[in-house]
Amino acid sequence: MKINTNFDIGNKLRIARVNKGLSLDNVAEKIGLSKVLLWEIENRSVENLDVQVLHVIFKELDITCDDALGNCIRDADFL
Repeated sequence: MKINTNFDIGNKLRIARVNKGLSLDNVAEKIGLSKVLLWEIENRSVENLDVQVLHVIFKELDITCDDALGNCIRDADFL
């Protein structure tokens, strides 16, 4: 399944990452994602992102879908 992320989701992910004292490099390396893509997820809207990528990020940051998506889920476009 694919999802379009938005700034609200990315901002919540960035806050969770920073609160854990992790850098973009730390998280990207641990989950096998490019630093550029992780930065884009945190700072821009990303279209057609695989939901599994978000799941891996949520797991690494020890947050739930509800924590990250909250009310944003109503605004997301699912394919």
